[in-house]
Amino acid sequence: MAKRRKVISTPFLLQGYKFASPEDVARNSLPPENAGPIPRASDVVVPEGYVRTYQGWVFTIDAWSEYSKKMPTQIFLHHTAGHQRKDRAEGTINGWNKRNGPNQVKKTKKNPTGRSHGSTTCVIDGNGVLERCVPENRKAHSEGVANSQWSVSVELMALGWFDKFDKENQQWYRESSYGKTRCPKGKAVDPVGFDLNPLPTGYRGYPKYHQYSTPMVDTCIKLIKEWCYRYNIKFIFNQKAYDDMFPSKNNTPLLRKTTKGVFTHNSVKKSSEKTDVFPDPYLIQQLKKHFGRSDKFNPTVSSYDESAKLPRSVPPWNPTKMEIGNFKGGWDQTQDKIQIPLNFPNHKY
Repeated sequence: MAKRRKVISTPFLLQGYKFASPEDVARNSLPPENAGPIPRASDVVVPEGYVRTYQGWVFTIDAWSEYSKKMPTQIFLHHTAGHQRKDRAEGTINGWNKRNGPNQVKKTKKNPTGRSHGSTTCVIDGNGVLERCVPENRKAHSEGVANSQWSVSVELMALGWFDKFDKENQQWYRESSYGKTRCPKGKAVDPVGFDLNPLPTGYRGYPKYHQYSTPMVDTCIKLIKEWCYRYNIKFIFNQKAYDDMFPSKNNTPLLRKTTKGVFTHNSVKKSSEKTDVFPDPYLIQQLKKHFGRSDKFNPTVSSYDESAKLPRSVPPWNPTKMEIGNFKGGWDQTQDKIQIPLNFPNHKY
């Protein structure tokens, strides 16, 4: 019987990394990384086999690989296909805990661990609050075995597609074995092309999608900038990049696992198996604005250095002030050295 791994503390492992102060956040008029008081480490009971995340939630270490991965070359965008909560990712992390956590899974002959996997490096909630979940030097279970080895990933909270309209209630919805899932009124939008015009036949067979919130997209753009710099990923959002991120129903453009760039789950899954992320009007607008061809306005081009030693710390131009890193032991550590720190330090603000 495998020996149960002991608890580690994410704050303990991140000593030495800088945190944004409230003054920095206010001065830059940015959505904060936290939306309210975060419990002190000493106030959080962390069960064996779990860690405490940046926002203060307990998260099972069985939701990611304990072994080091390759230096990331790919950034993947996902959405949860769940309600757009403003909960600092608590609901998403609880869902991953149920699918992977000790004493919460059912073991079978076909699945001896009982785990159904599923996790991403980060989650962004409806308020644009960023939660860092899986350490960046560890493989999240996000795009399949091959691509996950080369990626960092972020989950956006949104319900996804809708294909039916309730005239009486003036509301879009979809039906499944779970019943009807309704889109909040006024939040169903048309997917758009690179030219920002609505796609005549919808995206991947679906006419409407749950709109990503403005704060969510804004935080996502900042996170892409951070990761592009940290891992030296050049990203120019042109028609080809759009086609790679939002391929048609039967295409899977991302064949090489080391191809650098920003992608979506659709890039590695054809047909209607995956519909995350969809070409949301505001998302496409912001990708064009921040990652165009111009060196002046695209920091991933102006700061690109093929010989850069990776990972690089976040530079001054990055407006997010997100300098936490979350490497959990460093990239030279091939396997986690699980230990219980004697003192759990508090977060510093």
